[in-house]
Order: sequence, then C-alpha cells, then structure tokens
Amino acid sequence: MINKTITLITNANQSMGYEIATLLGHAGQLLLLGVHDSQRGERMAAELLKQGIHADVVQLDLTCRASINGAKDYIDTNYGYLNTLINNGGTSYDHDFNPTTLSSFVMRQDFEANFFGLVDVTQAMLPLLKKASTSQIINLTGHLAGMTHNHAAGAGYRASQAAVNQFTIDLRQSLTGTSVTANFINSDWLDRHVGAGRDVVVTDETLRTVTMALMAANEVARVSTL
Repeated sequence: MINKTITLITNANQSMGYEIATLLGHAGQLLLLGVHDSQRGERMAAELLKQGIHADVVQLDLTCRASINGAKDYIDTNYGYLNTLINNGGTSYDHDFNPTTLSSFVMRQDFEANFFGLVDVTQAMLPLLKKASTSQIINLTGHLAGMTHNHAAGAGYRASQAAVNQFTIDLRQSLTGTSVTANFINSDWLDRHVGAGRDVVVTDETLRTVTMALMAANEVARVSTL
C-alpha cells in the first residue's frame, strides 16, 4: 500500500513546474507530472531522476475532457488517492494587448486553457482528494492577475487569472467542513507583501514550499530585468 504524500502538478513542464517538482521531490513527495506532451514530461522526469527524485508522467490536456478523465482514472487505478493538486500557472494567448481591440476569440482561448480547464481538472480530481485523510488544492495565478493593476497588457489572460482567484475563494468556502482545503498563490500579492516588508507566514509544509519557490522565481525575474 502506498503511504506517501502524492502530488499532481498540472502544466508540470511549464512556468514554475520544474522548480516546484524539485523542491517537493526533495521533501519526499511522490510526484505526478501532468503534461500535455508526454515526451516532454519524460524528459523532465529524467532530469528529476538525476537528482534522485522519482516522478510519474501523466498525460493531461486541460482543454480535453477525455484527457482529464483518463488522467483521473490512471491515478485512481495506480495510486488510489491524491494529497495535493497544484494547478500550475497558465498560458497567455493575447497578442493584441489593448482591451478595446482584443478579439473575444483570443480571450476565449485564455479562459479555456487557464480557467475552464482548471475548473474541469479540479472537479475531476476532487473524489481522489477526498480519499486522503487530508488534502489540498493550490492554484497558482501569475503576474497581472491582480485587480488593482492598471496595465492594459494581457487583458484576456489577466481576466482568466482573476477568475481563478475568485473560483478558489468560492471553492474554499464550499469545501468547509471537509478534509480538502483550497488556496491560491498570486505573484502580485507576494510582491506587494514582501515589498512592504511584511513576512509571509505559511504553516502548511507543501503550501509553504510552493510559496517559497514562487518568491524565489519572482526574485530571479526582478534581478534579470534590472
């Protein structure tokens, strides 16, 4: 019988996926790499194995219901439960950044990949999360998702990420009294919080690890743009 913390990372080979997988792998978690392209996922798993981290690749296309259901069935058959679902970042399809001219077709692509796909995966994995004694959903939302930003760039992406934040708040309330919690980590919030000199206090080990990875990536990004 498997007796490990099992974590599924969606879009594992994108955005913060590798950094998060590395940190959680070194912490002893059993990693499931949810990827659209299985070959890229295998290459990522091979890189992690060089560090002594074993990870299983799960084909997972967030825009395809059949792929999502297939991933759920694979995890259920081979592992039986999930402790953590990390919905990692998103994809921006915005090329015309001005919201006065941005095509609604492009915005629908943003929402399909970043919001509706996340909702579908979350709902599909909830039965597996409820099989664990304690479990959590962590949604990562990137820069420009904050409602207070004045930038017009990436209006479709920003709107989809803001929708994820609101969905997570509603989800957390709906899960009150169950063994499952839900949180989002937002780059903008972290930047403002740390920039104001306030400590980021997170008690849960996995959530803290993901938060620290995101903070480290933000710092690298700031330094690289100086």
